[in-house]
Amino acid sequence: MQNLPLLLKGNPTISIAPLSWKNAKGESTFTLNLDLLDPAKAGTPAESVDQLLSRSVKKLDANLSIPVPMAMETTAQTAMLQGYNAEEAQKLAQQQVQGLAAMGQMFKLTTMKDNVIGTRFHYADNQVDLNGNKMSLQEFLGLFGMLAGPAEQGVPPAPAPMPAPVPAPAQ
Repeated sequence: MQNLPLLLKGNPTISIAPLSWKNAKGESTFTLNLDLLDPAKAGTPAESVDQLLSRSVKKLDANLSIPVPMAMETTAQTAMLQGYNAEEAQKLAQQQVQGLAAMGQMFKLTTMKDNVIGTRFHYADNQVDLNGNKMSLQEFLGLFGMLAGPAEQGVPPAPAPMPAPVPAPAQ
């Protein structure tokens, strides 16, 4: 981490295009394009997570595509490795993949279209587009409680240490 500022001086770009996983039922893909900035050029140190991100990240594009049959096949294979028979593994895989897809949609992290679980994320100029939902970086970070410190998030501070017991006076 101590060399990170040196690496950021050149405004590097990181790309993964695509990372894929195939099985007999389909192919999942993930792509990432990340353009970084030198936060030292801003002059003053960042005072918050959103300031740090806006000073360090010029642009971020990420896409994830997971066909449901492919996910179910992978999950069923994993279940069989854990000792489930083929029928049990298939039922378990269906439950787990459907549950994961529903949870992703509930939290607006994923979409379901044409039996494919997907996510599209774009960030640039302090604006986020997550699956077509546009918002500021601050709004996005607020969704995940990343702006506030632990005390501000309703997490109670750690209790003060208990004083050592005082021995009873001798009689």
